[in-house]
Amino acid sequence: MNMSHLAEYIMHDIMHDTSDIAVRSMFGGFGLYHQGVFFGIIADETLYLYTQAPHDHDNVFTYMKKGVPVSLRHYVHIDESFLDDPESAYERIVEAIQESKARSH
Repeated sequence: MNMSHLAEYIMHDIMHDTSDIAVRSMFGGFGLYHQGVFFGIIADETLYLYTQAPHDHDNVFTYMKKGVPVSLRHYVHIDESFLDDPESAYERIVEAIQESKARSH
């Protein structure tokens, strides 16, 4: 798997090479996992993070399945400027991980 630049940045610079973070190919992009729990998507070098509250707007992750758009309303686009502050980015990613874990229990 050829990891995206954004995935590498998140893994190394934001999450400091935490071994609990895994990146897997999916949706033509990459899924982000923490201890097996899916919490984020990278598609076209765009980050989408899990949030408990579903969203109905254009900022949710959408992919095509058999020619039909499918929206994952709990995965919301995160503006790239948020990555300019590694501490805030780390906190938001941890929040997404915690919310996603709460959902899976």
